Amino acid sequence: MVIRKMQLKNLLLIPLAVAVIATPLISQERRDAAGDAGRKFLAIGEAPDPAAVERGEKLYVPNCGFCHGSRANGGQSGPDLVRSVLVLHDVKGDKIGPVILQGRPDKGMPKFNFTKEQIQDVSAFLLSRSQGAANRMAYKILDINTGDAAAGKTFFNGAGQCNECHSPTGDLAGIATKMDAVTLESRFLYPRTHSMGAPPAGAKNAPVLATVTLPSGKVIEGSLIH
Repeated sequence: MVIRKMQLKNLLLIPLAVAVIATPLISQERRDAAGDAGRKFLAIGEAPDPAAVERGEKLYVPNCGFCHGSRANGGQSGPDLVRSVLVLHDVKGDKIGPVILQGRPDKGMPKFNFTKEQIQDVSAFLLSRSQGAANRMAYKILDINTGDAAAGKTFFNGAGQCNECHSPTGDLAGIATKMDAVTLESRFLYPRTHSMGAPPAGAKNAPVLATVTLPSGKVIEGSLIH
């Protein structure tokens, strides 16, 4: 009888073990599916070869990063390449290749003697950056819990004086008693449309006046729409 109960118990544990093992696999498949769906929706092509991306980044950062930024988002003297039309239409270096080899002296860009393979690697890196910016659904959420919670609590309740207005329980301590939750949330979302309380019913915002001086010297005044 005892043996039968143990056998039955073991049989019941098998589906549970399978479920525990399968859960992370299913989650990963869902994330991958979301990324693939995002690529199709945004008409993004195939992801570049990771090895080529890595090689391209090692070439790009020391040679191009000082102007265009280490992540190609633009710098003090170079434009953003992640959203560059030329880069977006580039296929394995066919568009950026001539620019790299010839440079743009009129804009202060020197030429670089890269091989065809090196240009393709740089193209792969830039492609990965532009695709990453377009397809945010492929982002993998990482564990970002860092720091010392005890030290943070000490600062919150001590030198930081955060607890004079805020509370870790979410009630905002002394602030929450001044206004109801809806009004408080509205003030956060639309700070320019409220005073200390909710606006009167039917009240309209005062128009923002703008003055524009044209190159000819003509002055135009009116209400700002956008």
